[in-house]
Amino acid sequence: DGVADACDPKPIMFGDRIAFFEGFHQGKPSGWDEVGTTWGAMSDALTANLTGAGSFALIVTARTRETVIAEITVVSVAGATSQVGVLDNLMQNATPAVACTITGAPAVSVYATTDTANAVTTPFELTAGQTYRVQLQRENSTYTCTVRNTASSAMASATKNISLNNAPYLSGLTINAANMRVRWFMVVESL
Repeated sequence: DGVADACDPKPIMFGDRIAFFEGFHQGKPSGWDEVGTTWGAMSDALTANLTGAGSFALIVTARTRETVIAEITVVSVAGATSQVGVLDNLMQNATPAVACTITGAPAVSVYATTDTANAVTTPFELTAGQTYRVQLQRENSTYTCTVRNTASSAMASATKNISLNNAPYLSGLTINAANMRVRWFMVVESL
């Protein structure tokens, strides 16, 4: 279907298509919804260093089946409150949304940003200097967050049913109390 198996949420089924890809080779793209921090660019990567929370999002749409994927290198973390990841079903200006994050707890978490207390979590590492592929797959109201360490292939997932009716909405990146570099960001739509 034109989507490489490594990035295809359903590699044995036809019908997926790359709806958006950004490699950040031209620096920080303009026109993205930027909240809570100033995002920058360096060495073919998007960068963010933030003591609080922030997001960087694009793609106004109304899909119900998609996968948001990013390759994120964690430069540094501040502790248990640190997190990096991706967002989907994001209302413009950062609330509400569905988040898929690696947290300093340490864990992989999936949750509605307006209901963090009811996050579904799975123990996992968040290690400075490591690169992770963070993937949030949506099937209607079921969201599965999968994170894989690209060096060790260690992986963890968490799944949660979340009902948000933002339409249209954005997909993007999220950060809190961390320093990260994002090599690429992609959205794959499914039938």
